[in-house]
Amino acid sequence: KGSVKGSVSQVAADVLGASMLHFNAADAGVEQLTWIVEQSVLFEGLFQAVQYHPNIVLFNSNAMAFHEAVAPACVTVLNIDGQTLNAAVVVNATGASGTVLSANNPAHGDVNAAAKPEHLDTALGLFNPLKHYDYRAVVCHLAIEKPHFGVARQWFMDGFVLALLPMPSQRVSLVWSMPNAKAKAVTQAGEPVIELLRQLEALPQVVEAVGAMQPVGGVFDFALRHGVAPCWTKPGAMLVGDAAHVVHPLAGQGLNLGLEDVEHLAQAMSQSQSELRTIVHDLRSHKAHAVDALQHWPVWSRWARQRKAACMQVYGLTHVLHHGVATVAPALNSVVGIGLGFGFKVLNAMPIAKRFLIRQAMR
Repeated sequence: KGSVKGSVSQVAADVLGASMLHFNAADAGVEQLTWIVEQSVLFEGLFQAVQYHPNIVLFNSNAMAFHEAVAPACVTVLNIDGQTLNAAVVVNATGASGTVLSANNPAHGDVNAAAKPEHLDTALGLFNPLKHYDYRAVVCHLAIEKPHFGVARQWFMDGFVLALLPMPSQRVSLVWSMPNAKAKAVTQAGEPVIELLRQLEALPQVVEAVGAMQPVGGVFDFALRHGVAPCWTKPGAMLVGDAAHVVHPLAGQGLNLGLEDVEHLAQAMSQSQSELRTIVHDLRSHKAHAVDALQHWPVWSRWARQRKAACMQVYGLTHVLHHGVATVAPALNSVVGIGLGFGFKVLNAMPIAKRFLIRQAMR
């Protein structure tokens, strides 16, 4: 939908006011660096795709009850309406805060009565111990005076990271990472929109870039957390997406990493189709070893190692940027700024290096 999708042809980053780092679509020989789509619209499209896919059965119940297998080496998932779903492998894609109902084996008592809220990764024995940055992201749409020309702008300074992402109709999407206390002062103000606008207008570099601003819609915020699960797979279970990794949003790579998890998993399974066909045939023939063969299929662990390595690169970069730039002590701003300014000037003069970085971000 044109009203909710924006294209990015250029990225401009300002670190501590030292120097601007520019990435252009032309540097990589592409028309656009990326596309920005509103989350609600993206989820609606994905839901419709799943709902009408011939090979997917969709259960609308939000809560699930997980318990140990009835059959040896077989995972069982129960929906709260009492329908039993048996699966040899469970993929947890419930996100960083998705919860289910967890219960013991139903043979020990009523499942619904014994159930209690619990994370699915806890029930599966796979954990992603998330840590808090003590920062929150404040988000809002802004109508702006000056044309944005498809440029995504980002500022790192004074303990915050502020991004303005181009959207259609002379609008930008604001993502402002700030300390908890500062975010609370905005979101819990009598008029959050007015308070947000007041703080934005106090930043001359933002005003210079986009001119007068007017918030469109409400102001929202969410806690910033981070972490990569130490183990992504075990026999019969695996983690994907935010259930496996949560990174700082300053690079805009969180959703992309999750989509890559699924894409690479599908590719890994496709590349070993002959093995998979044999396992599926044995499962349908009710052969005793089939479940164990699927749960211990080497493809799962190979995929997990490759994806974890790729995610750690993004996680490490965003983590270092947050701690090394956004939270730098004011007394060190000039020192860090001089060093980064020199580095940015060198990088801006190296088209091959910039092209490599762009390709990495667009992968």
